[in-house]
Amino acid sequence: MKNFSLQMQSAKNRKMNKTLFFILAVLLMILNLKSYSQEEPKWDANIGADLVSRYIWRGLASSKTPAIQPYLEVSKGGFALGTWASYTIGEEPIQEIDLYLAYTIGGVTIMLTDYFAYADTLSSYDYFNFGSRSTSHLLDAQIIYEGPESFPIKATLSTLFFGADKNASEENNYSTYIELAYAFNINEYSFSPFIGMNANAGLYNSKVGVVNCGISGKKEIQVNDHFTLPICVSFISNPLDKNTFVVFMISL
Repeated sequence: MKNFSLQMQSAKNRKMNKTLFFILAVLLMILNLKSYSQEEPKWDANIGADLVSRYIWRGLASSKTPAIQPYLEVSKGGFALGTWASYTIGEEPIQEIDLYLAYTIGGVTIMLTDYFAYADTLSSYDYFNFGSRSTSHLLDAQIIYEGPESFPIKATLSTLFFGADKNASEENNYSTYIELAYAFNINEYSFSPFIGMNANAGLYNSKVGVVNCGISGKKEIQVNDHFTLPICVSFISNPLDKNTFVVFMISL
């Protein structure tokens, strides 16, 4: 019995030694690769604001009045963490605050976004309420592909998987949105036609179909040697809602 116990202990020791050797080999390989890799990516940051004549999101009218939309983002390597907001100008009280986390590798970005829309006049809109049936938050999982310069297509797949996107039975709709866009230039102008589709009954529409299509045109106005002012005009149509908009945007 004693010999059997010693044999078992010896087998365990051999297994542990193999495991330790494997872990050590992996660590050495990682350190070796790191020594040949490029410099560690540095932190980057970006802040700014857009002024829009009207806030339209995925073919849905999110405001009737102009809005100021500030943003802030920090990034390192392929990771990005940021916040974006929309504040209407005038008497309309609807506002929005978003947070997002993204990782980009090659032309593919995986993003998680938390949308929070609220009305200043309603105290019941609690930012820290994350109850599934009572929250005003919407969590959105997105996969975005951007093609190379030789074929500048952009494809977006988005699904709302938690929050205020509920049906009559208080169950998640899992509203899914699919969009394709393509960029091209004419002289100093950049254009991007796009088409977005509602894939199931939910937040965007009770029917499946196109909810967001049109074209955006951009140009940078040279103010002086050190400052340019990007402007954008978008023609947006929502065939399912039978709505059409023209939106003007200035980026600061």
